[in-house]
Amino acid sequence: MLIEIKTPATPLLGGEYRQDIFPLSAQIIGAISQVIHYRESLLDDQKVRQTAEVSVSEPRCLIIAGSAATELVDDFRRRSFERFRERLLGVHIVTFDEVFRRIEDLHSLLS
Repeated sequence: MLIEIKTPATPLLGGEYRQDIFPLSAQIIGAISQVIHYRESLLDDQKVRQTAEVSVSEPRCLIIAGSAATELVDDFRRRSFERFRERLLGVHIVTFDEVFRRIEDLHSLLS
């Protein structure tokens, strides 16, 4: 898995495009482009080397950025974010608060 980590302050959404429609922020679009570039570079390098030591097919990509709790404050923003996130192929976006919640759940489970 290839991971691109931004900060919790990274904006998830841009300004309102039309009534109740919010596109992803330029920083998130840039992160998506960057992690896809990483994946393409890795796959190209593997083709050139042709080694049997590492087998790479199509690595998944993960972006950790922003805070859902502070930015996705209403249904319109939340739906706009989810609409993009659910339809990305091979790139997963999770927010820092979601990561922390998963860690807390894991900690509770193991305690």
